[in-house]
Order: sequence, then structure tokens, then C-alpha cells
Amino acid sequence: MGTGRLLLVTGAPGSGKTAVVGDLRRLLPGVVVLDLDEFLPAGSRLAGVDLTEPSAAQRWPAYNDLCLALVAAVLRAGHHLLLLAPLTPAEVARSAAAPVLGPVRSAVLDCADATRRHRLAPRSYAEPVVLAALADAADLRALGLPVLRSDTGDVTATAELIAVWARTAITERAAGMDADRVLAVLRLLADAAVNAWVDGGWGVDALLGAVTREHADLDVVVPLPQVDAARAALAGAGYVRLLRDWAPTAVAVADGGGHEIDLHLVVPTADGGGDQALPDGGRFHYPPPVTGSVAGRPVRCVDAATQLRAHLGYEPTDTDRRDVAALAERFGPALSPPYWP
Repeated sequence: MGTGRLLLVTGAPGSGKTAVVGDLRRLLPGVVVLDLDEFLPAGSRLAGVDLTEPSAAQRWPAYNDLCLALVAAVLRAGHHLLLLAPLTPAEVARSAAAPVLGPVRSAVLDCADATRRHRLAPRSYAEPVVLAALADAADLRALGLPVLRSDTGDVTATAELIAVWARTAITERAAGMDADRVLAVLRLLADAAVNAWVDGGWGVDALLGAVTREHADLDVVVPLPQVDAARAALAGAGYVRLLRDWAPTAVAVADGGGHEIDLHLVVPTADGGGDQALPDGGRFHYPPPVTGSVAGRPVRCVDAATQLRAHLGYEPTDTDRRDVAALAERFGPALSPPYWP
């Protein structure tokens, strides 16, 4: 059974997220539709405070982590899930469940500020709370995500708009990165004096010296001080679409054809490697790169021990298991749970 896809529809208070849940469940059979607010009563009882109150803000990250852990369980069961929540993609990336959520397709549910004020009026919010909602809406617009409008107040029409976006997001596939494109990207970065090396699935195949599977994207380790140079070089080749900005952890971009590149950002260390800041506040150390090959050409890539370490701490997919098994067979490191045969 494969892993389901997570679709995030974010929006500031007053966007109409809760109102569309019922229609979305009717319009998207086979997709689990959840509103993060549905968990608030139980979460408040568990936390011992009313999580809807601004005074409980320090509890919200833990509440989000709990809800996203439940989301991850649904995805692992092979179900697609549409989550309506006032979360940004960066907040999802910082959650403890992030390693198992996979790529997140996100959109913003939005309306005009005057409409938002009108919708919030019956809630008797104090003016500072309303202003905070308007500021949140402005911040979400600035993310550059697809925007779905709910200005008309027609709940069914808004739900249909979201459902069309969701069906497209579920079925769309990354264009994929073949060996020629990988080598072209590495040349671009080298010409820009960016000290990059290959990570992820292509990093595994570079170590093995063979293409063992299709690759949806290319993961590349890049020093944090060089991220602007890397993005400029990639933009010159058409990689101008920003998919995710999770700096200082990672940044993902794509070109018009859907070819995706994920930059794993590291602070350089004295050993020639680097430390990647993790969403939970920890760090993941990349030792200096080793030499592998792509299409017979030598490339710098992450070493086997680090690849195996990067595959721990979450429930692996079938692809993860195949990658780890191939590395263990070639390089001989002992397998750790959950990769034991």
C-alpha cells in the first residue's frame, strides 16, 4: 500500500474553512477531509486550557504536532487527506510529524478584508483579534501559494473550487529528474561556484553508480551562505517557481515543466561538511561529500553512512526500504530498525 498525499488548505480566521467541510466530504469521496478545529474540544480537555484563547498560544505547537501525527497515520494507511488549518507550510515542516508527511501541496483560502471583517463580527472578537486575523491573511497571501477565493459566500461553490484544486493536486506528478538533467543542474551550480553535493534518491544512485528507480526530484546539499547564488543560477535555467521556503532547513524550486530541486541547507563545518537546522531545533550533520557517479560521470554525493542515518526516525516507505537495502548490500553497514528483514 502506498502513502497518501497531504493537501493543505490554509487560511486566516474568517476565510470559510470550517463552512466547506461538509460539502468537501461529499465532493471528494475517498479523500479524508479534516478541519483542524474539529480537534479543539478534545485538545482543550487534554491540555487543561481553552485552546481557542490567545492566552493558550504557547500550547498551539504541541496541539499542531498531535493533530499532524494523526494526519501522518492516515497517510501511512494509504489515504489522501485534505487538511483545513490556519497553518503555513513552514509550520507543517517544523512539526514532529514532518518526516512522514511527504511533499505537501498547499493553497490559501482567502477573501477581501471587508468580507473577513463582516464574517468575524458575529464572533464578537475584540478589535486587536480582528486586526491579527487581517495581518495573518496578508502574511498568507505573501507566501505565493495558489489562492482560492471565498468572497461570494456561496459555500457549495467555494467547496467545488477547493475540490477541483484538490483533485488536480492529488493526480499531478512531478515531471521527474533524469540523469542528464541532474548533471546539467550540477554543472550550473558548479559554474556559479556553489559547493553542492547530491543527496536523497539520486544520492543513493550516485553511490551505487546506477539508476535503480525513477526520481521525482533532485536533492542537493548547499551551504546556507550560498543559497542565494544557487537560486540565482537555477533561476537562470528556468527554476523560478518556489515550492517551499523552509529556510534555514530547505528550499524547493521547480521549472515550468515541473522538474523539482530540493536544496538542503547546511551551515559549513570545519570538517568540510555542514550542519542542517532541523524543524525541532536539532541539527543533522553532513560529513564531507564522497565521490559517486551519475551516467558514468563523477559527482560529489552524501556518503552511505549518512544516507542510512537520514532514513531513520520515521516510518519508511517501500522506496525507503529498497534504497536502504541496496546501500546495505553494497556497503555492508548493519541495518537498524525498522529496516531489519
